[in-house]
Amino acid sequence: MGVILTITGAALYTTPGERPGIVAVGALVLSAIAAWWCASRQG
Repeated sequence: MGVILTITGAALYTTPGERPGIVAVGALVLSAIAAWWCASRQG
């Protein structure tokens, strides 16, 4: 799950679009969710 979110976030971050700022924010949110999910699984 975390890996999927990270890959998706990276893909969104590197994909140019009409609104790169929104895409970058979305990628950051996805990476934050992935980091939280990974941390919660380890604890």
